[in-house]
Amino acid sequence: MKQQIQSSHLDPSFGESGLVVFPLPGPPRYSPGVLVTLSSGQLLVVADFSLTRLNVDGTPDRSFGADGVIDMNLEGLTLNQVEGVCLLADGGWLISAFFYTDCNSGPIVFRLRADGTLEEAFGENGIVFLRNLVSVEGGSVTGLPGRKAPQTNAQAGGVSVIEQPDGKIVLIVSDLFNPQSLVMRLTATGALDTGFNGSGWVIIELPDHEWYEAKAVALQANGHILVCGTYVTPGGMVQGGFVARLDQQGRADHTFNNTGIVLVADRDMGFAILQSFAVLERDSEVVMIMAVGDVTMNGFPKGMAIALNGSGSFNLVFNDGKPLISDMLTEGVSWTHCAFHDEKIIVAGKSGPWGVTADGGGVTARLLADGSLDMTFNEKGWAAFKFDEGLTELRGATVTEDGKTVLSGSLHHWEHPGFGWMARFLA
Repeated sequence: MKQQIQSSHLDPSFGESGLVVFPLPGPPRYSPGVLVTLSSGQLLVVADFSLTRLNVDGTPDRSFGADGVIDMNLEGLTLNQVEGVCLLADGGWLISAFFYTDCNSGPIVFRLRADGTLEEAFGENGIVFLRNLVSVEGGSVTGLPGRKAPQTNAQAGGVSVIEQPDGKIVLIVSDLFNPQSLVMRLTATGALDTGFNGSGWVIIELPDHEWYEAKAVALQANGHILVCGTYVTPGGMVQGGFVARLDQQGRADHTFNNTGIVLVADRDMGFAILQSFAVLERDSEVVMIMAVGDVTMNGFPKGMAIALNGSGSFNLVFNDGKPLISDMLTEGVSWTHCAFHDEKIIVAGKSGPWGVTADGGGVTARLLADGSLDMTFNEKGWAAFKFDEGLTELRGATVTEDGKTVLSGSLHHWEHPGFGWMARFLA
């Protein structure tokens, strides 16, 4: 199946004309998802519950694991979704995922050594069952008197995880107790860190909301924790995005917009969601917090980006302090990833409507500090590609240290087998 390139900006030094098609030679890996950029320029890729490492040119690194693959299947458990991978200071990885058995299910985090074996000193033989860490007594979440804990099977939602410089682990867990998400901090051995909010976990309190879901977590140099996501007001009248900041002890940071929370919502703007963010710091001071997602307008998603100062106020340099709406593609744009590179802002995500769609593909753009498109990038500030047939699903995105956007996903077809793909754009 041939791909139709909407621009000539895919990197020809990666795979075949900028595209790597899965399954790769060797042990079968079909659907690339989560991506992690390594300092060597290589890419760590989650594909079919295995880890694989690609060289800079997109070929498999056969020295990694067993013939280029580390199997992540866990004895006695079945993984049904891998949410994230965090590269650890000791060379190993933290994997966040959802599992199920015949009688149980839920979110987990497990720790692998650099050789791919489980680190038995972490949790229960290398695995932390997150549901087991937060107890429910009398219908209320322990530690929050009076708050009801709705019933849930925790088979959806997400887990985002990062490592602090001191080895402690910060993660957000969605759908553990609907309709809120938890922010948790674990010790290096996988136990709850009781120095964090006195219990090891906290629920972010949003004003006047019926439901919210945290999507991503980031760490500032001073140890403060940023969380972004989406929320819905009672009756579904407004859906918006939020950015919240906690201090090192897990308390709301009231130096951030006075309340610890910034809400992004406007009835005229449409339903909004924030998916990811990045923090630019200089001399341990926050210069800009960039958060991206999409907003629904006329039934189609349009990319949305906001820029905040370290105080939580909107950055007036970036698009005059207003959300920047991107509509370079009529079929729709959803930003799922952003990064700072050489003082510029790289955003990336999916083209086309939400989900697995016939009009879908990958899109990336490079912005200047004021939010305008950087016309030195592909002569128009953005680049996109899509396949000429099939249903495209975007599953992962990252930006390499030299400023190249990499996207991953799957192509589904109704007449013949689809395949997984990775695409790399030029810088």
